[in-house]
Amino acid sequence: MAEHGASLVIEVADSGPGVPGGEAEKILRYGYSTKPHAGQGRGLGLALVKRSVERLGGTLAVTGGAGAVFTVEIPRKGDTP
Repeated sequence: MAEHGASLVIEVADSGPGVPGGEAEKILRYGYSTKPHAGQGRGLGLALVKRSVERLGGTLAVTGGAGAVFTVEIPRKGDTP
């Protein structure tokens, strides 16, 4: 977690297989899961994070090669439009 200008930046990285090319936007959708037999109750976590961050006027970015990196940037209190 760090401050970057007028924003708070939170970055989370994992050591998994990463996000395949072209999948970054898909993994942020409700119901999307990389797990086999994805069914009810899957594909909620990242979608909820994205929704919450956007409600705060921020952004969520997904990058990475070997392992995924999730970067949340939220305007600091008082700096939101």
